[in-house]
Amino acid sequence: HNADCSEVKFLKEAICITDPPYNIGKPQLIADLRGMKKRTIGNDVGEAFDTDAIEPWEWIPFMPNTIASFYGAKKLDIFIRAFRKAGFEIVQDFHWCKSNAPMPMRGVGFSWATETGFVFRRKGTKHSVNKEAGFSPNFLVTSTENQHRKHFTQKPIRVMKWLIHYLSRPDILVIDPFMGSGSTGVACAELGRRFIGVEK
Repeated sequence: HNADCSEVKFLKEAICITDPPYNIGKPQLIADLRGMKKRTIGNDVGEAFDTDAIEPWEWIPFMPNTIASFYGAKKLDIFIRAFRKAGFEIVQDFHWCKSNAPMPMRGVGFSWATETGFVFRRKGTKHSVNKEAGFSPNFLVTSTENQHRKHFTQKPIRVMKWLIHYLSRPDILVIDPFMGSGSTGVACAELGRRFIGVEK
């Protein structure tokens, strides 16, 4: 659907697996690590990409009863509060660990070697976990080398397949309200899951 996700009606029994816009900063110039050029983060997809990004409380209430979502650490407190206000509880966390993480932009401190997400469930409902899949650690280690990306925050298909395989039964509809380049949809197709994606 080419639409605003808050205007699309989803089945409450579906599962949302997504990587939403974090909206963690204003447009700013950041030097390329090779020192060759600068790029404007806020102009990634139009001038309002970051400043007008949808906030958590604007989309969470419209989602299914189960949501698995990545989110940035800088606004994690706001993210969790928005879920609790909408009547959700945390089921557990999960982590994508990068075996060849990029250096931090200033060349000091920790590299961004992990991306964290959480599984949320609307209170009083059941989680649609795939019991036939067995169990997995709550982390997946992959490399980001040779990853062909159409967007600089694009998640690898392997990461999305890991989440979809363990968190959704084969008969459950998977939705991604922030489809972006479509990694979640491709992962669903490869796993034989039904999928609906939404992107403005």
